[in-house]
Amino acid sequence: MNNISMQPDILFWFYKEFDLCRVRLIRLRRLNPDINIYGLYGGPASLSFEAAKKTADLLDDFYVYPHDREAKWKWKHGDQLIAEWHKDRGQYLKWQSIFVCQWDMLVTAPQASLFSSLQPGEILLSGLRPVANMGDWWNWTRPDNPNFLAFKQLMQKQYGMEEPDLMACLFIVVCFPRIFLDKYVEINHPRVGFLEYKIPSLAKAFGLTFCQQHNFLPWWPGDPEMKNWRAEKKVLAPLLQEVSKQSIQTALAEEDGPRIFHPVSMPHEDL
Repeated sequence: MNNISMQPDILFWFYKEFDLCRVRLIRLRRLNPDINIYGLYGGPASLSFEAAKKTADLLDDFYVYPHDREAKWKWKHGDQLIAEWHKDRGQYLKWQSIFVCQWDMLVTAPQASLFSSLQPGEILLSGLRPVANMGDWWNWTRPDNPNFLAFKQLMQKQYGMEEPDLMACLFIVVCFPRIFLDKYVEINHPRVGFLEYKIPSLAKAFGLTFCQQHNFLPWWPGDPEMKNWRAEKKVLAPLLQEVSKQSIQTALAEEDGPRIFHPVSMPHEDL
């Protein structure tokens, strides 16, 4: 294995709460004075000027997703927003690996510390697991989900991948190597599927290596094995339920505890 660890640059993905975004960016700058932070604004076009006014001075580049789409579509197809950013802007910027930092994510440690085990060319996806291990408790990959069926057919046709080859993740802590987005843009993938099984399955189809030496363990609602998780352990979650300040403080008090928390919509500037 290459022993050169990565210090990914940051793609700050946001669409509202611009004052909070500014607080988050100030923290990210303080923690990482020597890395690039690029902005991806995916909110309403009518608010893009305000978004730029509140954040652009803290960013090395500011990009507005140019297409008029509903908020739910953007959430479900966030991969399309990131691919559009890379096609229009990212491919011309200086970066080798990029951490997608969402606006409602609290980051409390430098990139070099968070991703010390990440190797060049690796992709990191929190909660990575085979789709075959999901059972029927994850609605996105149920056999009766027509969107998943269409995606399976596409992957079989284009890459010869059957369902046991497909992967899933929780799109919370994510680092992309440049080669992934290069390939993603190149194939001009149809808007089918859901990003949390689409991205890892395509990464596997591209032959990329997954980084699995990390402690970003998210909570999967519905997973029978995580049913009895205590609240303080649910510091990386896909739901709207806020991670409490107490849970954050408990984690920070642990030497090897989590240093990224989601979702967090409070500034917590004192942490």
